[in-house]
Amino acid sequence: MKRIVASLTLPPIGLVFLCICLGTAGCKKDEPEEEFMTLYDKPLSTIQNCILGKWNWYTSYGGYVAVSYPENVFVEFKDDHYITTYKDLRDTVYFSWEKREIPTGDYAKNETYVLSKKDSENWFFETIRNDTLSVSVYTTSYPRGYGFVRVK
Repeated sequence: MKRIVASLTLPPIGLVFLCICLGTAGCKKDEPEEEFMTLYDKPLSTIQNCILGKWNWYTSYGGYVAVSYPENVFVEFKDDHYITTYKDLRDTVYFSWEKREIPTGDYAKNETYVLSKKDSENWFFETIRNDTLSVSVYTTSYPRGYGFVRVK
């Protein structure tokens, strides 16, 4: 019976390349998973839990315009009110929750809970992606919205 011996002969640079390839083949980058959740289709308790806390108000958008806010504009959501602060200015707005039909893209409509404020625009909460909250203005005219980033 004959023995068959296979030999692998690689030049030194080829051996180094092979070791690098084999050593990194099983490695996977530790990228944090993105957390994304629609809010408009959730129960009120879920929406309330997701928005409670302090947020940096960083943008306003609508139509073709986007406005960036200074870094020190904050909104803190509580159970029945929110507090907006900018430098030494502080405003408290009380609200109630109302269930209303809202447009949600492609002319579809869903019912959601709207943060209803007396004599002011009403908001509904669209999505939360990681620490970024997307809020739309409940309106029958043109769509507008705001972006907030959670303060840690």
